[in-house]
Amino acid sequence: MFTDTTVQLEEGLKRGLLIGVNGISTFTKDESQEKMFAQVHLINYSLKKVAPFLTPVPFRGKVKSQRFVRNVAEHHAQIRAISLEEIAAATTAKRDALFALN
Repeated sequence: MFTDTTVQLEEGLKRGLLIGVNGISTFTKDESQEKMFAQVHLINYSLKKVAPFLTPVPFRGKVKSQRFVRNVAEHHAQIRAISLEEIAAATTAKRDALFALN
């Protein structure tokens, strides 16, 4: 899961890495991280459900559940000013390509 700096993001992207985001990204207090998450091109973007206690807002403190991935998607749609459907389509396509599901 990516929660580092723009410099590290750019280095990862140069190496062809997929940028995974999870619940942490919904409650960062670092404004530069929020801007960074909004700038990651959707082709390099993946939503994740990992780490049982890194749940997104508004479920902080609860054990993580796959159903909370939607909250991460909603947050990222909001910070990008795009629809939830656009985030869902892009991340689903990335998942399908990554795991050869098509």
